[in-house]
Amino acid sequence: MNFCRYGWACWPALVLTLVTGCVTGLGPRALRQEYNDYNRQIVSSANEQMLLNLVRLRYVDTPFFLSFGTVVAQYSLESRLGGGGNLTLTPQQSDGLNVNGGSSWSERPTVTLIPLQGADFATQMMSPIPTDTITVLSQTGWSIERLLLVCAQRINSVGNVSSATGPTPEDPPRFQEITDLAQRLRRLQKAGLWAISHNQEKNAIFWLRTPSNPEGSQAEDLAEVRRLLELPSTTNEFKVTSFPFKRRPLEIGLRGRTLLGTMFYLSQGVDVPAADVAKGLVAQTHNPDGSAFDWSPVVGKLFHIRTAETRPASAWVAVKHRGHWFYVAEDDRETRTTFNLLNLLFYMQSATTQGKSPLQLTLPVGQ
Repeated sequence: MNFCRYGWACWPALVLTLVTGCVTGLGPRALRQEYNDYNRQIVSSANEQMLLNLVRLRYVDTPFFLSFGTVVAQYSLESRLGGGGNLTLTPQQSDGLNVNGGSSWSERPTVTLIPLQGADFATQMMSPIPTDTITVLSQTGWSIERLLLVCAQRINSVGNVSSATGPTPEDPPRFQEITDLAQRLRRLQKAGLWAISHNQEKNAIFWLRTPSNPEGSQAEDLAEVRRLLELPSTTNEFKVTSFPFKRRPLEIGLRGRTLLGTMFYLSQGVDVPAADVAKGLVAQTHNPDGSAFDWSPVVGKLFHIRTAETRPASAWVAVKHRGHWFYVAEDDRETRTTFNLLNLLFYMQSATTQGKSPLQLTLPVGQ
């Protein structure tokens, strides 16, 4: 007998066809929808963690880092279809059919967070930033002014606010020479009169070029760079070494900060509410006359963390700490650029040793 003549007998096949059609391509669609969402959330969390630790350092609170170990998202789809009925061959009796079905879709993400501690912490946070890292970044377009002020501990005999690579110092730092040198090198860099390249032996070469106008401002910058770095005027190319105190006359000694030292330095750009200053919650640097030292000439051009009592609407990244909101303004490109450099250094300084800390925190998200 042709069941479809009665109409109802075709429904099971129709329902099964619809369910099957709905799941076709489900995996690729889920990947397209979720991949970027996970990416955005991980970046947002990393930025907030970095900002929180910078604020903690300003308050002399303990910093703590968690890194993402693995992010596993499991998807499952369950479908069911059932039915029953009766069929009679006499027109006096009625036929019947019932069909039931359904489907369920679930997502079970699991994130593994790894505390940064022990040997990994020492490698990533307490080891000096390699000279090669600074030179490579300069070759990829980063401003030498930003790189020197943020990453360098010393270049030849010019120190870079070494007292600020730990908790807030009591006495004002010396910063005028490194600031002047960094600004002059940046102007020469933009004019194509300074750069770092590598020779055939893969050595980093710090080179200078003589400007066409011997009386112009570029010639003045060049002469002052030579004076500050104690470079002879007869040579334009100098090998870069990581030992400033053992360098030879035709070498540039460049010593990087530790990543933790860099964070301590940049933490001086955090605005602290006056009430917290009055309570003595943060250390302060004082001038010889007892007045508070202004750190804005030291780090203010490159890095500025603002504070507010309520969450700011125009924040690029914001965290709450000790009852106040701290944030990077959306339109503050200088701070955002330095913040991104800091994150890049954090990734580049990641421990290269095999294996991770034995203590891992695994969170099944949303359960």
